[in-house]
Amino acid sequence: MAKKRELVWIETPGFMGWGCNLCSWKYQIPQAATSKAPSLETRSAFLHHRCAPASKHMDVRWNDEIQEWFCAKCGRTSDHITKDDALIELEPYECELLSTTAANRRS
Repeated sequence: MAKKRELVWIETPGFMGWGCNLCSWKYQIPQAATSKAPSLETRSAFLHHRCAPASKHMDVRWNDEIQEWFCAKCGRTSDHITKDDALIELEPYECELLSTTAANRRS
């Protein structure tokens, strides 16, 4: 049975706010907020986010020079703005380095 997506409270040294229990989506609360109850804005953002699937690309990083996300293992890139969207774009591709013979065949 598939797990139900839920809004969960997250507190770490670098983040305090709401997140999804199934993916890396997070929504930071404003500093002035005093309640741990999710606001209407938080609930709406949660309901409209797309969970990124468990990725084959485990080490995706932002390259500031070319303004793209890239997988450090296979080198594939994505020009999406958020990491979650980049992971969705990269998902159809296997995370493997092409051999030189396979790379030559693609050319």
